[in-house]
Amino acid sequence: MTAQVHKVFCLSCPRSGSTWMAVMVRKLCGNVRAVHEPQPKLLGLVRDYYHGIDVAGGQTTAEWQRARWPALRDCEAKGIPLYVETGWQLFCFSRILRAAFPDCKLLGLVRHGGEFARSFLAMNAIKGELNRVRPAANWDELTDVQKAAWTWVVYTRAYLHQTDILVKVEDLWGEDGFDHWSRVCAAVGLPETTKEKYDAQRVRPVNVSKNVTAPFSEWSVFRSHQFWEIAGPLMEELGYE
Repeated sequence: MTAQVHKVFCLSCPRSGSTWMAVMVRKLCGNVRAVHEPQPKLLGLVRDYYHGIDVAGGQTTAEWQRARWPALRDCEAKGIPLYVETGWQLFCFSRILRAAFPDCKLLGLVRHGGEFARSFLAMNAIKGELNRVRPAANWDELTDVQKAAWTWVVYTRAYLHQTDILVKVEDLWGEDGFDHWSRVCAAVGLPETTKEKYDAQRVRPVNVSKNVTAPFSEWSVFRSHQFWEIAGPLMEELGYE
């Protein structure tokens, strides 16, 4: 079923470029259905993951199939050969997605952990229950910066080494972003585009935050230390400074 539709799922943390990715695919990849956080979001399964419940069972696989088959069948009926889904809710479902859709490709997006923390804190997202991802035993004793760092680590490790390609969103946003975009297209089967079209679209703002705060590079030594003492090993593993 839906074998004629090529499926790509983009796994990422929140505040890490998933909206931008959906827009880029929509603008650059021709006859495609590119959706960001479509309904149903299956947040109940995400909550299960937050509370340490295994989300890799057959029932979860069937739930994902039921949730996405209508859209995939519609693509097939309309002759749309490519379905791309982005959204932070996918971060913990790499095994489920491969079981539900064996021919799918998984793209991993990662953002500098300090910039994730800055954006996360600016939106006051750390206060929400859904953002307590398998909290540390001493969660209530952590500062907000430490909580943001912990959240970034747990989100990212959930899909690290589980995707067909992992790309830093900063690389895609940079001057040589087209080279990284081409690697992504080759790895997950997206149609190629031209550098001119990519660069023209790359610089257009998407999902601009209303809360403008100082970049992570301008944080105080004290706040930076709080972040690095928790996120440091993963930052180094990913090649961030």
